[in-house]
Amino acid sequence: MKELIGESGEFVIDTDSKSTIRFAPVAWDGIAMLKEGSGWTPSGRMLLFEFQNNGRQLKVILYIGPGPEETRHRLFSIAKANRPLSPQSAALHPKYNSIYRHKLIGHVDEDARVDEVKERLVHAWQEFCANDLARIVRIFSEQLSAAE
Repeated sequence: MKELIGESGEFVIDTDSKSTIRFAPVAWDGIAMLKEGSGWTPSGRMLLFEFQNNGRQLKVILYIGPGPEETRHRLFSIAKANRPLSPQSAALHPKYNSIYRHKLIGHVDEDARVDEVKERLVHAWQEFCANDLARIVRIFSEQLSAAE
């Protein structure tokens, strides 16, 4: 996933570990309010995509992280009003809110060849980028750039 994120030049990896990779669109780095976060990642980014690999599936989730309440409320309002965004809760939590979830690939058979798995992953990533990701990036870019 790190390779796929880096290949396009449209995303920046924020943090990564064995089971989690957080990244953001480069387009959002020009929106100052999105980098006012605290207590989550050293970058201060408040809006981050996260890959979660739990062994059964690989999901991509978009989180609103900790930061100024006014900004968090604005992000949450945008998420509630725009599809494909879909907050997991009706209320804004104090620190973290999942506002989008998408399963990239499901369980991979242990006998599957690495090149087959990579091909499935590349296809799922390309489809995600062309559809939901492109819409999500545009939604926040347009609505937040107009506010600054």
